Amino acid sequence: MPRNIGPFVADDGETAESLFYKRGYYKYTAKSSRMSPQVLVDFNIGEKLLYGRVNYSYTPIVPFLEERALYPWAIPKRFKTSRLHDPKLPMSAFPFVVDAFEDVALQFDKALLQGTIRQTPHLTKLKIHAAYTQPERYYRDYMNNYMRASADYLTKNRRTAYVNVSLLIKDFIRDILPRMSDDYPISYPGFVKSTHCPPNVTGLVVDIANLPLYNDQEKISNFIQNPNWGFFMDVCRRHGFMIDQGVPFRMVANIDSRRDGSKSTMLEYAGRYGLDTTPKILASAYTPAYTRGFELFKEFLVKMYHLVSRPSYSITLPTQNGMQRSTLVESRTYTAADLVAELGEETLLSLFMQIRMQEEENEFDEYARKAYLEDALGMYRVAGISKALHMFAQLINSTYEYAGSMTDVVAKMQTAYGEDAIAGVGGATSKTSAKTAFGMLDPMQKGTGGGY
Repeated sequence: MPRNIGPFVADDGETAESLFYKRGYYKYTAKSSRMSPQVLVDFNIGEKLLYGRVNYSYTPIVPFLEERALYPWAIPKRFKTSRLHDPKLPMSAFPFVVDAFEDVALQFDKALLQGTIRQTPHLTKLKIHAAYTQPERYYRDYMNNYMRASADYLTKNRRTAYVNVSLLIKDFIRDILPRMSDDYPISYPGFVKSTHCPPNVTGLVVDIANLPLYNDQEKISNFIQNPNWGFFMDVCRRHGFMIDQGVPFRMVANIDSRRDGSKSTMLEYAGRYGLDTTPKILASAYTPAYTRGFELFKEFLVKMYHLVSRPSYSITLPTQNGMQRSTLVESRTYTAADLVAELGEETLLSLFMQIRMQEEENEFDEYARKAYLEDALGMYRVAGISKALHMFAQLINSTYEYAGSMTDVVAKMQTAYGEDAIAGVGGATSKTSAKTAFGMLDPMQKGTGGGY
């Protein structure tokens, strides 16, 4: 293959040095074309990397979109068939995103009729190639590969059969957990925050082309240097969309309020459904990933056990004449309910939390790990699974430094919920510590997560 000597990356055969300089030149060229930094946005740096996937406190979130939802904003709305690249593949997103996109597409239709834009492959008749996809679908595909690799590793390093799930968990803690990192998470919340999770899980993204992501030359030729590029940026800005600088065919709904206090046009669209502020969207249109994540974690353990266990195993029994004989015993099968019955919910919750700390980018020392775990399990004992998961998520996802006793955490919780709310919460924290975790649970409280 002849070497690409052009100024932009055109294939995946570039040297590291060439890739560095050409990617830099692409960014410079893209930035030079923009009319406003609020329109063409780099989603590969800072908080924007997790846009639509975490709330203000960096807790992983997923869209609350269900066909039978009671609220109109929670029912996924389908794009018009005429707007789809493939009419046989229906696509949807948040209703306010679909409404805004339709108005953008209408502006292009009008401009073409009026002759104010030129006929081009991608920026004339806008066609949708990709939109919202349920995050759990991607997660299951990702975990199927992860489980096969983990099962191979465990079975190769074990001489005896896995006859129950307790043996699997023992080996998992010893052999798999210490090797885990944020690069390859196994929990659902960890996956949502990772680079393995694509941006279209947010319900805020619309792709109007399907070009190779590595091919900067095609992005430049088809979009940045497209004669309709300026019109595209202007129409997106006026209708509340941002454009991904690295993927210029990707439109991203801007659910942020502007620095001057005014609202993005997208919030006007969302306001038709009662979601007229960023905090309302994050609190109502999304749900924390940890709730479903704990259920999926139990499914993961059940599937892992069935992958590594054998249908039956041999045991040796004594006979009446003093001899020994071998007999086959069927391996136990499990459901998620069986798992809880045998091990207990608290044991499973503890393992889930240990995994979450291991796969987070924040490095927790042993004291911090023990403190967070004991605090959250203390909350579980007095307030149940939901509040324990809430508290733990806020503790490990927050950006403040761990302060040893976490006195500030319990203080806010005590103020918000009173002494009774934290009675019996033990572990390494005082009564102040669990409090901040509850104080931080308010999704309306603004932080820096997600870059909103």
